[in-house]
Amino acid sequence: MSEIILDGTKDPLDTNWMEDAACLNEDPEMFFLDSEDPAWLRRRKAEAARQVCAQCPVFSECRLFGLLVATQDHWGVYGGTTHRERRALRREVGWR
Repeated sequence: MSEIILDGTKDPLDTNWMEDAACLNEDPEMFFLDSEDPAWLRRRKAEAARQVCAQCPVFSECRLFGLLVATQDHWGVYGGTTHRERRALRREVGWR
């Protein structure tokens, strides 16, 4: 089971960390998957985004932001996760 810890030391909705994100200078299209794109293209874009995320110094902050904020209206890749993966993680830990 995945473990998500909110220890109160940081405000998870504070987005100042975004200034240090590895994706800052990347093409935003890589991170936002269009539901009308063919499945193979969405997979390719998600994998390219995950490679950037894997090198990111604010990976954890971004993933938490994705889990807490990026819901149905946010189809992008946050912290290496797609909207479907985040939805599954939320269910796994009992979040809605």
